[in-house]
Amino acid sequence: MIRRLTLLAIAVTLPLVAAGRAAAQNDRIVKGTVTLPPDSGSPKDVVVYLEGTIGTPTPGKGSVDQRDMTFIPHVLPVALGSTVEILNTDDVLHNTFSNSAAKRFDVGMFKRGESRSVTFDKPGTVELRCNVHPKMHAFILVLENNYFATPDERGSYQISGIPAGRYKLRAWHESLPPIETWANLDDATLRSIDLKFTR
Repeated sequence: MIRRLTLLAIAVTLPLVAAGRAAAQNDRIVKGTVTLPPDSGSPKDVVVYLEGTIGTPTPGKGSVDQRDMTFIPHVLPVALGSTVEILNTDDVLHNTFSNSAAKRFDVGMFKRGESRSVTFDKPGTVELRCNVHPKMHAFILVLENNYFATPDERGSYQISGIPAGRYKLRAWHESLPPIETWANLDDATLRSIDLKFTR
């Protein structure tokens, strides 16, 4: 009886150990600080991400509000297959459309309190526009994986839960040349990488 209980305990423990090892393989972190040239806007409008296909992306849900004649947020990163709800909280009619290669759409005119949803099924940069208010524009970055981050106001960013490997780390800004570097997470669980944009 004791032997049977011991074998049962081993049989239960082995999957738990395997699961623990699998989780440990996805414990890598890349973090650092993003610096922008003067008069280049907020670091919150930068997207830092790992390039390429890393596992299967998990689609999520995001939202962009049209408020005070502005798209908020100005930049929104999403994983491939995600759906974004576009809202209108202004007292005027808005229209949202895009002629970007990654996603062409026009959701038509809609008033305050209404919303429209768009699913993004192709990677790339999608520029949002309102044909009623030409000065309004924003960007949705559709990425091939879930390993991305937007820095805070001080420029600090962190991407967590990364599998072991060597990856190209990119930083995107709408009007500055992108930054590219490598993050080797084969032999380290944490890499600190500071990114400085130049004109």
